[in-house]
Amino acid sequence: MPAIRTKKVAPEEQRIAKAIKEIQDGTLKNVTVAAQHYHVPYYKLYHCFHGQPAMETNGRLNKALSVKQEKALLLYINRCKEMGRPCEHKHIELAANSLLRASDSLRLVSRSWTT
Repeated sequence: MPAIRTKKVAPEEQRIAKAIKEIQDGTLKNVTVAAQHYHVPYYKLYHCFHGQPAMETNGRLNKALSVKQEKALLLYINRCKEMGRPCEHKHIELAANSLLRASDSLRLVSRSWTT
């Protein structure tokens, strides 16, 4: 079975997680010192430390597919690739709309959704 494509964690996000852990452990005394030590933006670290996630990690606003539907669509794309069948934008659009109809959703994706 082919590997399902997943979103990779950015190196900056890893550094922010390490900085938060060290602040909580008491290794670093505050957010300012941690931001300088790990070379991350102060405000991004500050908001993450106080429980507000970064906007780029939100990821579920204005999304047509749920997480499970998105995984199913990625599996479809990987299977097409495995069979040597080209998976064009219109095929991905049709598959996404099929998933949405199967879940009784009133939403449909547009032609430009795949881009």
